Amino acid sequence: MSVYVFGEILWDVYPDNKVIGGAPFNFSAHLSSLGIKSYLVSAVGEDDLGRETLECVSVKNVDGTYVKLSEKPTGVCNVTLNDAKIPSYTLVEEVAYDYISVSDEDISCINLSDSKSLYIGTLAMRSKISENTAKKLVSSCKWDNIFFDVNIRQHFYCREIIEYGLNVCNILKFSREEAYIFSETGLSEYDGTEASLRELCNDLARRYNIEYILLTLDKDGAAVYIRENDEFVFSEKTDCKVVSTVGAGDSFFAAYINAYLKGESVEKCLSDAIVLSGYVVGHVEAVPVYSKELLQQLNRQTVE
Repeated sequence: MSVYVFGEILWDVYPDNKVIGGAPFNFSAHLSSLGIKSYLVSAVGEDDLGRETLECVSVKNVDGTYVKLSEKPTGVCNVTLNDAKIPSYTLVEEVAYDYISVSDEDISCINLSDSKSLYIGTLAMRSKISENTAKKLVSSCKWDNIFFDVNIRQHFYCREIIEYGLNVCNILKFSREEAYIFSETGLSEYDGTEASLRELCNDLARRYNIEYILLTLDKDGAAVYIRENDEFVFSEKTDCKVVSTVGAGDSFFAAYINAYLKGESVEKCLSDAIVLSGYVVGHVEAVPVYSKELLQQLNRQTVE
């Protein structure tokens, strides 16, 4: 069982330190910690930061076979946190993850693996080269699942990219704050109300044949829309001490997918996702070291 994770790998740079990140990297690192083999499909620069990145990929037990070296610099995102600990991002353009590539040999190797899933997100597809690589992965390989992460950052999105992801995925994840993007791009109506959010999920699932929609609701927890039953499953509201919300959504998605791939119920998948994301917001790092208590809650073991 393995997951191929396409997208950006970058460094979140704070005023006083830097932390490796990028939603795909965070997602793959959490999956690996939870016991799912994850392959990152990305690119880093031939620079000191790129070398440090590859070391971090290895430390997190993520397979870096498909992380290519680029003449462009390693990706950087400057991060600031407001009083509510909500992050804002300034993403540098023309960096390595704008030039992600896969060879025909890579495609052949991927096709030889069994029981595989693919994760794609919106940010890395901001460049035509990386967008084409994502589409090549989707069209050239046979996938058991495709997971689509709507990860809205600055102006790096458009209707075409979002609709492409909706068309190919069977599991979709977005936050309540990101829901407006479907109305803004003319893909579906949403007016900010709870009733409208329900209608949005129903509409997206039906029109794009999406099996599950994962919806994060910040302090209100999260919900899963199940197309087959036309119903929502809601988590309990969270009550966590928040240090930083950077990477919370990525950990939520990874924990849910980990449980999903292992055949757990929607309720168990959602419970695991809430537990892990609640743990992550209590740390500065997007992928903190797991405590023994956390692993006991998740009933999982780390990969040795």
